[in-house]
Amino acid sequence: MRQTSPARGQALADATQQAMNKANSIAQALGGHVLRVVEESEAATVGGDGFNQVYAQTREMNEDLSKMKPTPVASGQLSIKSNVQLIVEIEG
Repeated sequence: MRQTSPARGQALADATQQAMNKANSIAQALGGHVLRVVEESEAATVGGDGFNQVYAQTREMNEDLSKMKPTPVASGQLSIKSNVQLIVEIEG
């Protein structure tokens, strides 16, 4: 899956929003508010039956280029997970 795919972007946006919501909740519990994001890191994983099947078929095709077949399109559910870690500055 491309780094810029819409599905990956949406998963990243959702994970970032959840991380900020948690940071705001923690800040409020401490009697303050989030002043700024100091550092951000993210990682994503893509999986699912359809993805793994296409990968396996593509790998087989690449082993012998003389036997190239049309690009396989597999049906199935694709799972995209994004993990975001934020370090925030809280002002009290």
